[in-house]
Amino acid sequence: MRRGLLLMLATALVLLAIVFSVYQGRSESLGGISLRSPVFVPLHEVVVRVWVVGLDGDARPDVGALVRVGLYSATTDDGGVARLTVPAGRYSTYVKSGDGRLLPLTTSLQVDRNITLEVRFKLARLSPEKIRLETGSGSTTIKLYISSEEEGRLFISYPHIAAFTSKGTPIIISRGEDGYSYFFQQVSGWPLEIVLQVEQEIASVEPQNTYVPLLVVWWDISA
Repeated sequence: MRRGLLLMLATALVLLAIVFSVYQGRSESLGGISLRSPVFVPLHEVVVRVWVVGLDGDARPDVGALVRVGLYSATTDDGGVARLTVPAGRYSTYVKSGDGRLLPLTTSLQVDRNITLEVRFKLARLSPEKIRLETGSGSTTIKLYISSEEEGRLFISYPHIAAFTSKGTPIIISRGEDGYSYFFQQVSGWPLEIVLQVEQEIASVEPQNTYVPLLVVWWDISA
C-alpha cells in the first residue's frame, strides 16, 4: 500500500515536471515574438477636373474622361469632374479625354494631402508660315512650315489643306469631319516642316484655309 502511494507520488512529480517544461518552452517562444502596432496610412481625396477647349476657343467639361491614379480609376461626370480616394504616396497618373482622337496626359502625382488636378486639352489651328509645292507628273509634294508659341505638351494631327488642281478644281485634303483627326506626333521644337505626298497635280494652296491641327495638353496641381 505504502509502495503504491510512493509510486503514484513519483508519477505525479514526473507529470508536473513535464508540464512545467512545456510551459517554460512556450513562454520563451512567446517572449521571442516582437509585437508591432499596425501602420496607419492616411487617405486623401484627389479631385480631377478635365476640360476640352475647342477650335472655337470655348472650354467645355470633358464628360466621360478616364482618370487613373495608380491602381485607382474613375470617369468624369457631366461637369468633367472625377473624384478618387487614395492612400498617401506617389502615383503614375493617366488622364484620357472622352474624345478618342486626343492623346492622354501621363504624369507623376505626389499625394500627401487633398489635391486638385486640373487638365485642359486645347485644340488650335496653326496656319503655315510658308508653303512650297513640288509638282511632278500626276503627283505633288506639299511642304508646310509651321511654328507656335503655345506652351505645354504639344501634338499635331493630319493637316487640313485647301488647294486647286492643275485644272482649276478646288479640293480639300483633310481627315476628320470637323477639321482634325487623331493626333499622333509630339512636337519637340519649332519651326516644324511637314511634308505630304499627294497623288494629284496641285497648282496652288490657299494659305487662309490651310492649317495644321494642334493639341496642347496643359495641367496644374493645387491644394
